Amino acid sequence: MNQFKIITTLIISILLLFSASFFSHAQDYETWVMDHWSKDKEEAFKMAKEQDKFILLFVGRPTCPTCRATSELFCNPENPFLEIFDDYYITLYKCYDEEEDRADVYEYIQEYYYEREVLGLVRQIPWLYIINPDKEGESVTSMYRPYPEWRPDEETMRQFLAIDLLDGFDLNWYADEEVVFDLAQEQNKFIFKFVGNGTSPNSQKMMQLLQEESLKQILEENFILWYTSDDCGCDIILTAGTESEDGDDSNLLPYISIFDPNFPEDLLEELWGVQDEETLAEILKKYTVANEIIVTKNKVYFSGDVLYISNQTSNEQIQLYSLTGQNIASIHKNDFTMSMDASSIPKGVLIVHSSAGWSAKIVKY
Repeated sequence: MNQFKIITTLIISILLLFSASFFSHAQDYETWVMDHWSKDKEEAFKMAKEQDKFILLFVGRPTCPTCRATSELFCNPENPFLEIFDDYYITLYKCYDEEEDRADVYEYIQEYYYEREVLGLVRQIPWLYIINPDKEGESVTSMYRPYPEWRPDEETMRQFLAIDLLDGFDLNWYADEEVVFDLAQEQNKFIFKFVGNGTSPNSQKMMQLLQEESLKQILEENFILWYTSDDCGCDIILTAGTESEDGDDSNLLPYISIFDPNFPEDLLEELWGVQDEETLAEILKKYTVANEIIVTKNKVYFSGDVLYISNQTSNEQIQLYSLTGQNIASIHKNDFTMSMDASSIPKGVLIVHSSAGWSAKIVKY
């Protein structure tokens, strides 16, 4: 009997120990935001700009049950948010303690919530703000506790954290790869692919730049636009937003590429990060229809030292002439598409003539 009591006591003790450990761990998640998120506003903005991320600002206090519930939702490893924060956000916490001078909190975050506070709409914490570090003084979006009984849920927070990069921009972007290739081939256009995400300040900046009239007109008239969010699992994302071993951060998002739908493996252009308007305009003009061909069903162009030809003819003889009539090269094309080394062909305007009866004027830069 004594042995039975000893064993029973041991089992109960072990269960209580595990229960206490579990309870303690759960309590840690409830105050994890308050205990572990950065409280240094200046440092958070510095890191956000360096890492090309948005800031998630959490305003609350440890004694607030809803703040604790939100912290538990965000920081419990069983929920999906830790990975989202690691990849897309710099997290920042500001304590809003009723016992402190509220003016201190107002001064800290007034640029993000002032209007709602003045109008008396924000009364219950926590307050959540998503901030673009390039636009300090305004929030991209915000969330506050609308009524005392409100509790955070996973779906609401997912929607709050998911920033749509295309929101507010009116260029016609496609997400479906099959649709992109079909349209590009039907309309005899190149594909302009943009890989980015909504919480990347660089992606936001470049998307805004593409709205400039000088670039927008070229894109609309000469390209099929393909947008891919960098959380889609694409191969290109394996390097996006990271630094190389030597510290080079030139491969930060966004990632831009231009290619012919008939030669998708041969990138005509490839760019990382923020570009200026002049550079983009110069690149885009190389692939405009006006500079490309005379007969629209035939696509002929140079990319560096490679000549590309694609059309509906699988057997034709191609002749290249200078403007003075000198025969520079002769190529037999035995497929619907072809590419050839053109390093020996001089730069300038050339005439392409096919035995199938079509001609094109192209420029080698």
